[in-house]
Amino acid sequence: MRHIRLARIAAAATLLAVGLATLPAAADPEAAEAQCTADYTDGQKLRAEGQYMAARQKSLACANDACASWIKADCLKWVAELDAATPTVLLEVHDLAGAETSEVRVTLDGKPWLQRLEGRAVAADPGPHTLVFHLAGAAPIEQRVVLRELEKGRKVAVSFAPAVREAPVVGPQAPPVSVAQPAAPPEAPPPEQEAGGVPAWAWVLSVTGVVAIGVATPLIVVAAGSASDASEICPPPSCAAEPNAEAASLNANATTFGAAGGVVGGLGLIALTVGIYGIVSAPPAREAGVSFRVAPGAVELWGSF
Repeated sequence: MRHIRLARIAAAATLLAVGLATLPAAADPEAAEAQCTADYTDGQKLRAEGQYMAARQKSLACANDACASWIKADCLKWVAELDAATPTVLLEVHDLAGAETSEVRVTLDGKPWLQRLEGRAVAADPGPHTLVFHLAGAAPIEQRVVLRELEKGRKVAVSFAPAVREAPVVGPQAPPVSVAQPAAPPEAPPPEQEAGGVPAWAWVLSVTGVVAIGVATPLIVVAAGSASDASEICPPPSCAAEPNAEAASLNANATTFGAAGGVVGGLGLIALTVGIYGIVSAPPAREAGVSFRVAPGAVELWGSF
């Protein structure tokens, strides 16, 4: 009995020693605080780099009770923000027969991602990605996508079914049918060739010249009359010695009206000359005419008026 009791005591001591050896050592408070700070900092850095999935893991790590309350509060807030901002993808795959399947393996940017499809949206970092779908008995299919922040349920569908091509129909061909087309009417001449006649500017210049000469004529007559009156009041030899105010005024009027009449009359003469030249050199106007032709199924009519 004594031996049995000693054996039991030895077994219990062994079990107790093994249990104590397997207990985890008490966590070092300073090490835990340093780890919380590192996770806190790394989470912000990864988020700024667009690595939302890794940033979420760091934010979860610093949201535990071992971290300071202010660190835990920030990390919990960041986890919620990252869950809202991280895009998700909904994959749809069809096998060689065209039926939808979930037995497909998917890699993301060359790294293993999904072993099979579960019908749920899967989160991924925002930005460009390369998805490669692997189906047993078929060549892999590569699909490039750009995932945007806040984009949820982005559908990506691929099919391993071969494309169906319609076979060409081989048979007797009908001979080509020629359809007679009505002959096109002759091109109408350009407007400048069709119009003919005196151009409008020639008439305008001619009328303007006549009006200008008509205005200049009384000016010149008034100037001549003023000069004649001045000569009668004060003949040139006597006016040279004794100037007369009235004669000087008449001479000034004669100079003013004579100059105005000369300028207006000269311009009018030039305008009249150019206008007459335009009238004389203008091509003769075409006579109005109408032509028509009967074509298959239509009557074609054209002409000048």
